Amino acid sequence: MTVTKIAKIYFGINGIGLGHAKRSGRIIDELRRRGHQIVCSTYSNTPAYNYLQRKCQCTIGVPELAWHQSGDGGISYEKTMLRIPWGVGVAVHHLVSEYYILKKVGPKIAISDIRASTIEASCRLGIPAFMIGLFFDLKKEVKSNAVRIPLRLLGGYLKHLAKKCEKVFFPDLPPPFTFYQRVLPEHPIPNIIFTGPILSEGIEFSIKENNILEVKEKAKERIGVSPDLDLILFIPSGVKKARTKFINDIIRLLPYLKRLKNEKIVVTMASPDRKLRIHRIGENIEIWTWIPRIDDYLIASDIIVGHVGMNKVFDAAAVGAFFIGIPTANQFEQIALAKRIQELKIGYYLRKIDKKLIELLIGLKNDNSWLKNVLSIANIIRRFKGVKTIIRVLEDYI
Repeated sequence: MTVTKIAKIYFGINGIGLGHAKRSGRIIDELRRRGHQIVCSTYSNTPAYNYLQRKCQCTIGVPELAWHQSGDGGISYEKTMLRIPWGVGVAVHHLVSEYYILKKVGPKIAISDIRASTIEASCRLGIPAFMIGLFFDLKKEVKSNAVRIPLRLLGGYLKHLAKKCEKVFFPDLPPPFTFYQRVLPEHPIPNIIFTGPILSEGIEFSIKENNILEVKEKAKERIGVSPDLDLILFIPSGVKKARTKFINDIIRLLPYLKRLKNEKIVVTMASPDRKLRIHRIGENIEIWTWIPRIDDYLIASDIIVGHVGMNKVFDAAAVGAFFIGIPTANQFEQIALAKRIQELKIGYYLRKIDKKLIELLIGLKNDNSWLKNVLSIANIIRRFKGVKTIIRVLEDYI
């Protein structure tokens, strides 16, 4: 497509892992193809920062927020409470920094992937702001009043930010198939647009006009897995603590995984900073430091086991794979998503990786009634083009 107007666009992206960065990265890629100049910011010295440096013409690092990680890469609210004074200071620093960054950059529009300071600063400068978000009301997933009250305030603040934006992009299916249904606000946000999931580019291209089962069979052929075998893919979060615990838990289960028959088991450590190595255990298990052609493995998978990241869940659903989710501690949006995919009968929610996982895998092998559900959802997802929908809306403001 020929671009008649070249615009400078600012992206403020949340998160230390690759979830938000990859989601926004798809939009950034398309905007750059159309000739627009992209300036983005995210937290310094994180996988997200390193990833975005390769995507944007200019990537600015800001200090991380003051969340304290638990042992599994989740959130320790008790220790986080002790860091509140520091956290307030960081939040103020973000707001002031982004105000001056936006003033200097002078973008046509600003896009926030759930970064509050991006919206607050751009609104103060009269720059049209857009939000990409997937949760607003987390209090329903919490039993403790001590946590529910802060989350109620957070939900109210997120809705306040949403009203300041020109549009809120919700990269999910519209009701009644919304994956993040459990964390939607009680009252609809008038400027929200359900765009459909933002998938991996390779997956979106593969499923566009093809039969899902045929796509899976071809993917298995490409990676050398027999079509007679069920492929089970284990894939952790990109957060270091989360993936370390995940891999250690899987290693403890290896004696039981080796007993599974007619399954090919592939585990990725999701560590692209390390040298590529493949450890083969018995006839049916491979452990990779990282998988270069990860889309092929996702597409070929029959079952995916992992932390409940939005990208993994949507990619799994799009290729007709059953998703077994293990949320990290106090990540209430992950818990809500894991419960929802269980409600939709396209996945299962486990609190931890133990022998119950083995029982579940055996049960799924013996009763594949879940396959009809995942293929049904996959065929709904393929109708949506999340990135194109977002770009079409943005170009009305550029």
